[in-house]
Formats: sequence, C-alpha cells, structure tokens
Amino acid sequence: MDNDHLALYLLDVSGHGLRAALPALAVINLLRSQNLSQVDYYQPNQVLTGLNKTFQMTDTNDKYFTIWYGVYNCKSRQLSYASAGHPPAILLTPNSEQELIETQLKNPGLPVGMFPEAKYVNKSLLIDSLSKLYVFSDGIYEIEQEDGTMIGLSHFLSMLRDCQKDNLPSLDWLINRLQSSNIREKFYDDLSIVEVTFKESF
Repeated sequence: MDNDHLALYLLDVSGHGLRAALPALAVINLLRSQNLSQVDYYQPNQVLTGLNKTFQMTDTNDKYFTIWYGVYNCKSRQLSYASAGHPPAILLTPNSEQELIETQLKNPGLPVGMFPEAKYVNKSLLIDSLSKLYVFSDGIYEIEQEDGTMIGLSHFLSMLRDCQKDNLPSLDWLINRLQSSNIREKFYDDLSIVEVTFKESF
C-alpha cells in the first residue's frame, strides 16, 4: 500500500476450478489498482463494502465470495481487519515460556455478493514480535478422511500448532499432513493458505 502499510487478504469464490478463478482475478485486480470509488483502502470494512456493491450475484452469474481483509501498520504494529463470511484468521504468538497463544481473528459479515445492504465491521489488535498469522480458505479443513469424517477446523488448528515445533518448514509439512489424511488422491476443493511472520524489524 505504502512504505508503512501492508494489505493482507485471501478470498474464496463459490465453485471450483476456472469458473471460480476468473472472478477471483477480477477482485484481485481491483484491490491492487485501488479503483473502488469512495473507499478508504486503509479501512477494511470500507473495502468489503465497496466490493459488495461492485460484485453482486445478480451481475456475476450467481457467484459470491468470502474474504478476510487486513491492513497492517508496520510502525505501530497494529493490524486492522474485517471479514465477509470467511473462516477466522489465526494468530499464533509465543509467550515468555515459548508457549503458543492462539487468537482467532473473526468478524461477523455476510459473503460478498449476497445482499447489497450487508454491513462489515473493523476490529484491530497489536501484533507481538515473532507472531505468525495464517489466513486460509475452508477447503483446507473440509477434507474427508478414511473414516468418512471431515478434518474440521479444530483438528486443522491442532495441526497448525504442531507444525510450529522443531523448526519444521511449516507450510510444506502442513500440506503433506493434510494430503496424508485425505481419502482422495487429490484435494476435492480449492484450498489456499497464507503465512505471515511478524519479525522484530518488520
């Protein structure tokens, strides 16, 4: 965004494959160009409101999408965020005993495109050094296991904590672990995950 602010976001369009990818590209291009009218891009709730006005299902072949959108101030270490029907982002923060404190960053809000009058709310918090932020789509935990059950969010979060141990290459380890639990040869749903590490000098 500028030298002091970083936009962090992940969106998940309804459907699979190319039919979902093309609308996602349109959204990403609009966010990068910052061409939403009358929107302060430093206010996540305004960004989601602007997207919701632009991408209504009646104009996008009945496509809607969820999105988690945050703005990080590198100087103040404050993260502001809003969500439109997206899974909570997860913040893992080591305490003085090197234990991981888990914080779920979730906000109320309907998926973008469903209702023109949908409202979105900002929340904010200060980020400690060496914290890690994970933003992901629901496809990463809606994976069927051999016993017919889904991995589920709570089990996925347990995996997420496990991959912080012993300096494992966390995302590679995590994806391999998910695939080993998957009853199918390939992932059924599209899945995405973003990992951000907040270093002391960031």
